[in-house]
Amino acid sequence: MKVDVAVTGPELREISSLARLAEDIGFDGLHTAEARHDPFLPLARAAEHTTRIRLGTSVAVSAARSPVNLAHIANDLQEYSRGRFVLALGPPTRMRDAVQALRAIWRTWGDGEALAFLGEHYRHTAMTSFFRPPPHPYGPPAIHLTGTGPRTAQLAGEIADGLVLNGFPGERHLRDVTVPALERGLRRSGRDWDDIEVVAPPFLVAAPFNVAGREAAEEIADLLVRRYGALCRRVTLMGPFHQDPGRWAGLVARVHEITCEPVPS
Repeated sequence: MKVDVAVTGPELREISSLARLAEDIGFDGLHTAEARHDPFLPLARAAEHTTRIRLGTSVAVSAARSPVNLAHIANDLQEYSRGRFVLALGPPTRMRDAVQALRAIWRTWGDGEALAFLGEHYRHTAMTSFFRPPPHPYGPPAIHLTGTGPRTAQLAGEIADGLVLNGFPGERHLRDVTVPALERGLRRSGRDWDDIEVVAPPFLVAAPFNVAGREAAEEIADLLVRRYGALCRRVTLMGPFHQDPGRWAGLVARVHEITCEPVPS
């Protein structure tokens, strides 16, 4: 299981050092939220100061932007990060149209396909060379949807590369609602579980661990793996990792250890 970290409200001037520290600790990814700041601009700085970790939104509000606007931002971050960007979107309003429009636009840029997207909410039928960025070697970014309800889970199974669980879903809800809906979507698209990545909801570690570092890391890591290991390929942590990097590194290493995840290098 890979371990990511979410930063919800850093000042732009702080994100470079936080991203470098997250990479040094051993995190596999770093996510920014659309909360007090724009989620995209910090990721450009994070890309400049890291080389390994995955960078993504968690989440960006798709309905607040046009598909062309989102396509440009995501394409630029994908190129600048050398293929490390993931676009996580929410909420589900107009989401099917938005995702399909994004993919159509990226095919036009990457493959030269004529743009002819006629959706229910968005229509894109023209893209001159003046507005078309040159292709790059990293391909389009992955698209994740966010939610645990049946509508979002099924849609993710149909058209997305991943599903980011949000809130505090109980085991029964995941078993009886989320997983069956995700499977319906996968069947409709002719795909299987290998074609989608499920990310556990953010887990808050509110303060530096109050007991000995090794024991605390093992307790938290074991909890995460028991709760999400059967379903999720990644888990996201939140908390002041800059206050005690050594103990956070131990927590990340422990999750990697008990899930047989290769050590990041």
